[in-house]
Amino acid sequence: IDAGEALDRLSLLLDGRVVIGHHVAFDLAVLRFEAARRARPWSEPPALDTAHLAAALEPGLPDLGLESVASWLGVSIAGRHTASGDS
Repeated sequence: IDAGEALDRLSLLLDGRVVIGHHVAFDLAVLRFEAARRARPWSEPPALDTAHLAAALEPGLPDLGLESVASWLGVSIAGRHTASGDS
C-alpha cells in the first residue's frame, strides 16, 4: 500500500487508543508531518512516553535512551531499529 493509505489505516487503528513509546513525540511528529504532506486528516492520539516514566521512577538514571532503560529494567533488546525489535 502507499504511504497515504497506510496513514489512513493507522489513523483508524489508533482511534480511541493510547500510543505508548520511548521518546514517542518523535514518532508522532513524523506521522503528523507525513499526514500534512499528503493532505490526510490526522488526529493526535494521547501518548505515554516510557522515557518520561523512567525519569519519574528513577530520577538518577544517567541516560534515558532505550538501551539504558531496558538494561535498568532487566529487559534484553534484540533487533534494534526493526519493527519487532523496537516493539
